[in-house]
Amino acid sequence: MKNVIFVLFVFFVSLSCNKEFPECDSAELCVENIGSDTIYFCWGCNYYEDTLYPGEKACRLLGEMSGGTEYDAYFDSSHGSYIINVDECYEVKYIE
Repeated sequence: MKNVIFVLFVFFVSLSCNKEFPECDSAELCVENIGSDTIYFCWGCNYYEDTLYPGEKACRLLGEMSGGTEYDAYFDSSHGSYIINVDECYEVKYIE
């Protein structure tokens, strides 16, 4: 009986680890400012070239995603630098 329980446990753990990645023609990543300060930002650069006001979103089209593809987007801002792992066709990162 213990062997059966162990085998079932391993089976369900392995199922939870296998993530299905979506396929989409144009994945999109948005960063939303949920704080009360203005955020200065850029996408993967060394100087801030855009402004994100409280309540606003900045979005970037990432292109095609096919099965098993993930995309790392670099978002640099006056509130921190982020490497955002995109594994959905539409993803939102919230920052304050």
